[in-house]
Amino acid sequence: MNISNCISRLNANDLVRYIGACPEEVYPSLYKPSGSFYALLDVGEMSMRILDYLNETSILFLKETHKDQILTTMAKKAAESGYVSSEKAFVDAILERETIMSTGIGLQVAIPHAKMDGIKEFFVLAAVLEKDVPWDSLDKKPVRLVFMIGGPSDRQSDYLMILSKITLVIKNPERRKALMAAKTPQAVLDAFADL
Repeated sequence: MNISNCISRLNANDLVRYIGACPEEVYPSLYKPSGSFYALLDVGEMSMRILDYLNETSILFLKETHKDQILTTMAKKAAESGYVSSEKAFVDAILERETIMSTGIGLQVAIPHAKMDGIKEFFVLAAVLEKDVPWDSLDKKPVRLVFMIGGPSDRQSDYLMILSKITLVIKNPERRKALMAAKTPQAVLDAFADL
C-alpha cells in the first residue's frame, strides 16, 4: 500500500493529532526536506502546492471579533469568488461543522472546512485576524489565523493533503509568526512559497 492510500484512510482529526504530537520545536528533523514528514507530503500526488489553491484574492485581513462572524465572512467570500454555488449552503455547512468539534487546532490557528457535492474543486481562503478571537481551541488559546478549506465531498485524500500542508507551515514557529504579522496578501503567500 502506498503512502497516498494510507493517508486517504485517515481523517482530519487523526492527521492533526499526528502532527500535533510531533511539533517542530521538539522534532526538527521531521520537518527538514529529508525528514519523514516532508517525505510523507512529497510522494506522488502529495507533491501538490498550497499556492495552487491560495492566491492574493483569497486572503483576508479581518477585524471581526466573533468566530461565527469570521466564518460567515469567509464563506461569503468563497461564494463571491465563485468557489461555491450556494452561499447559504456553504455558510450552513461551515457553521454546522464547527458545532461538531472546534476547528481551532491550537497554536492560535483554526482550519474550518466543508466538503459538499456542489463544489467542483478545492479552494483555500486565509484570514489574518486583527485581534485574538476565542475559538474553543484544543489548547484553549484564542485564534489569530484562519484557513478555510472547501472542496468536493468525494475527494478525502486531496483534502487531507491540503490540510497537512497548511499544518506543516503553521507548526513552524517562524512561519507562524510571519503569518500573524502579515499586512499584505503577498506576505501570506511568501510563507507558503516552498510548499
